[in-house]
Amino acid sequence: MEAISKIVETMYRENRPIFSKNANLVLRNFYSIPLEQEDLILHCLQQLISKGKNFIPTEEYTLEQFLFSNIKYIMYSYCRSYTNNGNKILNNYVDFDSVENFYSETYISTEISFNFLSKYHRDIIHDLYVEKMTSRQVALKNTTTSQNINREVKKIKEIIAKRNDNHIDLC
Repeated sequence: MEAISKIVETMYRENRPIFSKNANLVLRNFYSIPLEQEDLILHCLQQLISKGKNFIPTEEYTLEQFLFSNIKYIMYSYCRSYTNNGNKILNNYVDFDSVENFYSETYISTEISFNFLSKYHRDIIHDLYVEKMTSRQVALKNTTTSQNINREVKKIKEIIAKRNDNHIDLC
């Protein structure tokens, strides 16, 4: 194990830009998760060490090649684990006890934050995420179908992702 740790450590020291670039590429696809580049790299290094223990070298595939080929996959899998149903609640966690008058503050911040959206889109966001209405209830309120509401939510997310440098995710 110690030999594998040294190989991974040497790989990282000699190829730090490759690890950084892969982390940045993966994080672009998962902009709403609470991870940073350093988190991904550290997790990747730990996983490379554990994967290296089980590796059996062949004539065509060396340990270094095997480890390099797994860098992006490990980072992607780790980010993907943050989007499963078990983590969704914690990804967007807000401590409601520390916020006084949560409803009015949320409504005001929604109005300020999304003022670049149309009133119709702001109303949809308000109904879905502040009032906690279902898409069917919002559709009935706006005399349309729930499919149209879901399409509008998708459009809203695209607008926000293009507009916002921090890429807010409304999920």
